[in-house]
Amino acid sequence: MVEFKPVVFRLGMEEYGVDINVVRGIENPLQIVPIHNINKNIKGIINLRGSIIPVYSLRTKFNMPEATYMADAKFIIVKASDDMLIALEVDMVEDIQNIADENIHQIPKIISTSTTAYYDKIINLNGRLIVMLDVSKLLDEGEKEELQKAIEKI
Repeated sequence: MVEFKPVVFRLGMEEYGVDINVVRGIENPLQIVPIHNINKNIKGIINLRGSIIPVYSLRTKFNMPEATYMADAKFIIVKASDDMLIALEVDMVEDIQNIADENIHQIPKIISTSTTAYYDKIINLNGRLIVMLDVSKLLDEGEKEELQKAIEKI
């Protein structure tokens, strides 16, 4: 039996997950330094133990309203590409547990489009359906290059 281990998190009332293999850390929120005139989904940057990491707003990506301060908010530091880390701003980290292969399902074809390529699969976690995100597809190649150049300038 193959098992999959996601980090499940909440944005408002919605639950999402990312594969723990791309997660480099879960951090309490840090001060975000705004970077203007860049990708609308990038809220700014943080300095995490000497590394400059862009903060990515899934709320903006998913056209959700901005959240007010959440006591349980976290940054999930993920590897978005071979040479880029990003901090996903989430309302709360909920679960990190193994998911049996029979509880992992493909995204329905009607949902899978070029603009939703970052939807990876669906997992059934104790009766809750969780949409898994492929963080390597959150940013397209142009956005990755733009962001890398901005970070290098800082």
